[in-house]
Amino acid sequence: MVFEGEVSLENNGGFASFRGLVSFPAKSAALLLTVRGDGQRYKLTLKLDDSTGTNQYQVAFVAPREWRTLRFEPADFAASFRGRAVAAPIVRFVDVHYVGLLISDQQPGAFKIELKDVRAE
Repeated sequence: MVFEGEVSLENNGGFASFRGLVSFPAKSAALLLTVRGDGQRYKLTLKLDDSTGTNQYQVAFVAPREWRTLRFEPADFAASFRGRAVAAPIVRFVDVHYVGLLISDQQPGAFKIELKDVRAE
């Protein structure tokens, strides 16, 4: 999958994101993300459901320029709601129904990241 575009800071902009359905096995200890990109900072996002009033879990990473597999454990993810940190239990991957990518942090301009695989171990 290729996620690319341009981030604009106009009209309170400054981010781009996508998400899709996913399911992980009950005993998943980590998520493996095989990715390459443009060297910018992204966040892997997890949501437990699709309602607008629920938290999401995020972990930040810099997109490597060459294919690389990044490993994230449940404790690596921080809970947030509309971009603000919130107190929440550590995420259980079996409860996750949506996974996505986010570019934010006021990084204007073109971006491109390729995602080969997201899997649990």
